[in-house]
Amino acid sequence: MPAPIGQDSCRRAVRIVDAGQVGMATDACITATARETKDLGYVAVVVGEACATFPRPTPEGAAYPAATVQGVSLAALAASGIKVCTASEAIELVAC
Repeated sequence: MPAPIGQDSCRRAVRIVDAGQVGMATDACITATARETKDLGYVAVVVGEACATFPRPTPEGAAYPAATVQGVSLAALAASGIKVCTASEAIELVAC
C-alpha cells in the first residue's frame, strides 16, 4: 500500500504557494492547520468570518462564550503572523 501523502507533499506537487483556511473550531482545527501551513513556509490566510467555534469551559466550570473564543483565537493567529481577513479581502487576494 502506498504511503499517505501529507498536505505539504500535495501542495508542493501542484505548486501551491498560499493556503486559505475556513471551517469549524477556529481555536482547534483552523489554528492547527494555519500554524502548520505557516511553519511549512506557505502564506497562511484565515478568513475569520468563514470560521466559527463553540463555547469552551473554564477550569472553574463556567464557560467562555463562543464569540470570545473566536475573537481571542483570531487575535492569536494574527499576532503570530498569520493573515486574518474578511471574505471580501480573501476574494481580492485570490483575484490578484
